[in-house]
Amino acid sequence: MELAQIYLDNKKPDEARNIYQKIIENDLDSVEGHYGMGMIYQGEGKTEEARSELIKAKELFSKQQSEDNAETFSPVNGHIHYQLGLLHSGQGEAEKAFKEFIMACDVYDKLVRDFLPKIKR
Repeated sequence: MELAQIYLDNKKPDEARNIYQKIIENDLDSVEGHYGMGMIYQGEGKTEEARSELIKAKELFSKQQSEDNAETFSPVNGHIHYQLGLLHSGQGEAEKAFKEFIMACDVYDKLVRDFLPKIKR
């Protein structure tokens, strides 16, 4: 998965796509795989495909967290909400964008607050 992100960062979406597709083939419920495909589609300007993959990642994340009774404060969860906010905003869907950005802020706020006490000064 890290290699796919490196490919994306270096403007090599085809190589990243191959990795994310293999991840999804091996695990249809891979949050990171669907998130990664959403990012690829978004970079290609394929808004509906990107939205579909990001919503799938969001649903899978929520399902996995509820099955594990875990908190939903994970960086990938924040990234998903942020990217959905960008997509909604670009489509003129201000209310949906606002809700996604608020959710992203909540996730990042919780992550930072949990991390701050661990910093040694």
